[in-house]
Amino acid sequence: MMFIFWMTGNGISIYTIMFTVNFAMAPFTALYNINSVFEQFSHKDLNLLMPKLVYAACNLVTVAAAFYKFSSMGIIPV
Repeated sequence: MMFIFWMTGNGISIYTIMFTVNFAMAPFTALYNINSVFEQFSHKDLNLLMPKLVYAACNLVTVAAAFYKFSSMGIIPV
């Protein structure tokens, strides 16, 4: 997905915008479902705080990359 994200470029077209919006919204869905992602490990008496924080941080990096792309496309005023 990152390769396609890079290959779409910074030109404003409907495909670039749709792909970037999808790229920005997927982490929010993943963060909303974080407990269901780690549910399979909850019964093993493991401390899941650190893995959940790393998972959330990785998703937030993806959101930051999408906002950077929007900014470089000129959609977000800076």
